[in-house]
Amino acid sequence: KITGDKYDPSFSRTQLVELCKERGCHFAAGIDHGFSHCFAVVTGIKDGHRAFIIDVQSVPELELAHKVALLERLYKEVLKIDPRIWPDTSEPGSNTTIRKAKFRVQEWTKGKDSVTGGIEIVRGKIDPAFGEPELFFLADDVGVEMLFSRMSRYHWMVDAAGRFTNEPDEQISKDELDDEIDAARYFLMNEFKPRGSVLAGAEAATPKHAASPEAPPTQQTYLTH
Repeated sequence: KITGDKYDPSFSRTQLVELCKERGCHFAAGIDHGFSHCFAVVTGIKDGHRAFIIDVQSVPELELAHKVALLERLYKEVLKIDPRIWPDTSEPGSNTTIRKAKFRVQEWTKGKDSVTGGIEIVRGKIDPAFGEPELFFLADDVGVEMLFSRMSRYHWMVDAAGRFTNEPDEQISKDELDDEIDAARYFLMNEFKPRGSVLAGAEAATPKHAASPEAPPTQQTYLTH
C-alpha cells in the first residue's frame, strides 16, 4: 500500500517504520487519558493523505509516572520515533507533565460537536469521495486488531421511533470500549482536515481489513466503506 512493491511476509513493523522514515512520512499519535478506563495510545503513520495505524497500547489503572514510562519505552526503545501527540484535553496537567518529558504533545481545542465531527473525519478516511480507502490497520498486531474490532462495533444511538441519530451509543462508553477509539479519533481529526459530512444512518458496513470482526446485524456502525 505504501510503495506498490511486494514484500516478504516476514517484513516487520520495525522495517515498516524505517521504510517510512526514509520516505519522509510523519508519525503521529492520539492519547486518551484514563485510570479506571484505559490509558490508550494509538500510533500511526501519515503518508500524504493516507494513514496507517501501526500500534495500540491500552492499559488501565496507570498513575501518571507509569504513563510517561509507557510512552518512553514505546517511542524511545521500541518504535524509536518522535511522533506529534494529540492528547485528550480533559487533563491539561497530565499533558504538561508528558510534554516536560520531551514528548511533542500538541495543544488543541475540542470545538462544538467534536465527537461527531471527528467521527466524520474517520469515516471520510475509510470511505473517501473518490478512490480507495485512506485509512489502514496493521494486521496481526494484537492492539491494532482490538481497535479495529471495537471500531466495527461502535454505532449510532436509535431514537424512540427507531431512527438512527447523530449520537454514538452511550453503552459503548459505559462498557469501556471507546478508549482506543477516542485516541485514534484525536490523532486522525487533528492530522487530517474534514472532507465533507457523512450522515448517520447511511448504509454501512465494517472497515476493510484482512479479517472482518462480527457486528450485530441490526446495528449500523458509524464506519462505512
